[in-house]
Amino acid sequence: MKKLELVLFASLIVLAYGIGRLQEKEEGIKAYQAACVLNDCCRNMVDNIGVDAEEIYGEYIDNLDCDPKLRITRNDIEGYYWSY
Repeated sequence: MKKLELVLFASLIVLAYGIGRLQEKEEGIKAYQAACVLNDCCRNMVDNIGVDAEEIYGEYIDNLDCDPKLRITRNDIEGYYWSY
């Protein structure tokens, strides 16, 4: 009985660790995608100086669902930040 409890406890720890790693990976993918979208948006703003920046930003953010590879939403973009 003691061995079974030990095996179950160890399995639970391994499972919790695996789930945590998957969540970290998903958060990393979302952060990377948000950075890429914002980078493209900024490059477009630089290329189109004179066009309203808010219009360009809105165009990028409102069309996230057009790319089936993106896993991010508007909330992910707005919640994204990076500091050096």
